[in-house]
Amino acid sequence: MPVLEWLMWQIGGFGPMPQQLSHFLTVENEADGRYGMERYSKETRRLYGVLDKRLGEVEFAGRDILIADFAILG
Repeated sequence: MPVLEWLMWQIGGFGPMPQQLSHFLTVENEADGRYGMERYSKETRRLYGVLDKRLGEVEFAGRDILIADFAILG
């Protein structure tokens, strides 16, 4: 079921990765922040690419507008 696949995608990746990125924006030690920024920026861009590809094929991530789309939007 696409809705469960996309809901799990959001829970496991799209939700936490941008949050990790925002955490490293506030790290005081520049060296620590640099590693986190590089790692989580790359993963966040990859996840946006996955979503962009999907939305190029269908109107909503779950094909029809479903709870997964609202979770991703949030």
